[in-house]
Amino acid sequence: MDRYEITPTATRLVPPGIYHCVARVYDRSGTVTLQGPIRVTETRHPQAVADDVLRWVRAQPGMTGVGLLDAVLST
Repeated sequence: MDRYEITPTATRLVPPGIYHCVARVYDRSGTVTLQGPIRVTETRHPQAVADDVLRWVRAQPGMTGVGLLDAVLST
């Protein structure tokens, strides 16, 4: 199983694929963990993938104003 951490200091490139994403997000009321599939279409730096993860999280009901703490992508 491959595992890619998406954090402010991560540097390991993420290759294309469909991953199981576990994302920790925050808002004024605290932190929440969301999980689900996310697709990476080309090899990308973790910071670029973080933008995609945040877009995916904010597309979920009630999550428009959250921020991303970190995430883990795994196959």
